[in-house]
Amino acid sequence: MKITYQMLLDAGACSEQRELFAEHFPNGARVTIKNAVSVAQLFNWNWAAENLLTRPAREVYDAAIRPAREAYDAAIRPAREAYDVATRPAGEAYDVALRTAREAYDVALRTAREAYDVALRTAREACDAAIQPAEEAYDVALRTAREVYDVALRTAREVYDVAVRPAWEAYDAAIRPAWEAYDAAIRPAEEAYDAAIRPAEEAYSAAIQPAEEAYSAAIQPAREAYDAACATAFARAASSRPAK
Repeated sequence: MKITYQMLLDAGACSEQRELFAEHFPNGARVTIKNAVSVAQLFNWNWAAENLLTRPAREVYDAAIRPAREAYDAAIRPAREAYDVATRPAGEAYDVALRTAREAYDVALRTAREAYDVALRTAREACDAAIQPAEEAYDVALRTAREVYDVALRTAREVYDVAVRPAWEAYDAAIRPAWEAYDAAIRPAEEAYDAAIRPAEEAYSAAIQPAEEAYSAAIQPAREAYDAACATAFARAASSRPAK
């Protein structure tokens, strides 16, 4: 079996994997154990088996990697458990800091929202009062002009639009300071929230970094062994013949 760049493109391989393939095998590559193992850590062999192998060959691959997968899982389990233990205190401290900052933010936001709602209600009441006479006049004009409906309606609508325009303009002008005050009121809360959680995020990152490095170092040999096993299984499956 020979794999080409076009095959990867047709199969829907991601651009990163295609570029890696083109870098290492610009003229395509015969699937051999030697070639596969040489790039074992670079390619997603499970994707390759799923998208490039026939169904019988894929079954051969799945059977071959099952023991390797079990060995990999067993090898990384202690490292994962140690990582979870090491990062748990940092995660709990981060959650507490985040919760405290969020509660303070919610309180500040609620106060600002209540003030905004009051200002909006007052402006709306003034607007409603201002347009009420125009609406009443509109209704009277509409009722009286029913016989000449089209002409009267157009005239009444124009009068209505003229009458209510100042009210709506006043409404917009009235709520603008409220909206600006609302924005100004919540800005310190947002900045305080961001400032409050930033040290927690930095502390969390610093706290788990040694655990992440230790975890990565602990699973690296197991990962390399698993990748090599997958690459070998892929090469063997690609050259297998269906059973008769």
